[in-house]
Amino acid sequence: MLDDPRVHHWVSRLRERLLPQGFAAVRGLLFDKSADANWALGWHRDTSVAVAERQELEGWGPWTVKEGVTHVIAPRAFLETMMTLRVHLDEVDEDNGPLRVKRGSHVADDGAEYTCLANAGDVLVFSPLVLHASSSALRPRRRRVLQLEFASVPLPVPLRWRWWVA
Repeated sequence: MLDDPRVHHWVSRLRERLLPQGFAAVRGLLFDKSADANWALGWHRDTSVAVAERQELEGWGPWTVKEGVTHVIAPRAFLETMMTLRVHLDEVDEDNGPLRVKRGSHVADDGAEYTCLANAGDVLVFSPLVLHASSSALRPRRRRVLQLEFASVPLPVPLRWRWWVA
């Protein structure tokens, strides 16, 4: 699927329409919340990046391996060069575990809580430094989200991106 030129074209068009010039796609994740997979995530920021392999670099770390994929905590200055697009493949209402964000929390420690409801096809754009959380669904049903992460600067050498994380 990832080698399909139509997928690359679609991601490029989405980037061109929603992000400033100079951003490149660096990771894709598919979240599939359902009755069988009805998880919750507490308040957090997306501070780790998926890389091809562990390469020690000052200011980067600690390191983890999540489901076989190497991740490293990136410095804040690097994370400030990134943006996240969440493409909603299904409707998201109050009952099926919507994303919650703290407005302005990418620059301050806290902000007013906002629940992100969406129709299928809606796209949410935010900084990985925004505090966000997700509750379990009250009425479990499908809630698929394609999360695409973009960066405006390359990883420092010798680090290389691990693009797709399923």
